[in-house]
Amino acid sequence: MSKFDQRGQKVETQLNINIESDKPSITELKDRGLQLLNMREYQLALANFEQLLNLSPQSTDIQYYVALALLKGQRPRLVTFSVVKEIEQRLHVATKYNSKTPHCFILWAIVKEDYYVLNGLYDTPPTVSELLRRANSVEMVHINEMLTHIHAPNNRIWEWLHSIC
Repeated sequence: MSKFDQRGQKVETQLNINIESDKPSITELKDRGLQLLNMREYQLALANFEQLLNLSPQSTDIQYYVALALLKGQRPRLVTFSVVKEIEQRLHVATKYNSKTPHCFILWAIVKEDYYVLNGLYDTPPTVSELLRRANSVEMVHINEMLTHIHAPNNRIWEWLHSIC
């Protein structure tokens, strides 16, 4: 008895295989996101980090990286108000899940100092001073990340970070 495939051709044996690609692990997604961030592929990094947040929504580090990528290499005082608010929301969520995240507090302080203070706008709570009080010591890797992706001369917090590197 002969068999025919979906095109009507005669075959002796037919094998149908569905190949599903393996989903990347959380570590692979984070590594890919950091690589994209370091390549300054901010939009791709954001998409990658958002995918990662779907798998691990309480990851404070990923919220931090999303906030950093949202700046897209721009000075915080030059981005739109809606971008600043989204960055603040991300950092608020990150510090809510884990209050021992000094890099989140420092990034938040840099953004607030640059956008609100240096633009002469009202600094809503938590203030820059409050955020700096919450940040104890920041790992050098995070300082380097902030200095790499933010250029903010005359921002006292950015200048301080720049001076210790």
